[in-house]
Parts: sequence; structure tokens; C-alpha cells
Amino acid sequence: MSKENYDATVAVLEALPQDQVKPPKTPIDAYLQEAEDQFIWAS
Repeated sequence: MSKENYDATVAVLEALPQDQVKPPKTPIDAYLQEAEDQFIWAS
């Protein structure tokens, strides 16, 4: 992701109203571990 894309995405996310922001249902560490596992298995 380029710096320009990142900055544009961050601006969109920061503009969201707080009442629309919800906590994740899956713990972030579990989500990241599963994504890493799938990446390794796919490689």
C-alpha cells in the first residue's frame, strides 16, 4: 500500500461517526495468527 493510499484510507476511517465503530468480535491476535497461517499454507 502506498503512502497516498494509506493517507486516503486513514482519512475515510477517521471520518466515521463513533456510533458506527464497533469492536471486533474476534481478538486481533487470533485474527492475525489465522491470516499468517493461511498465508503459509497457501505458499
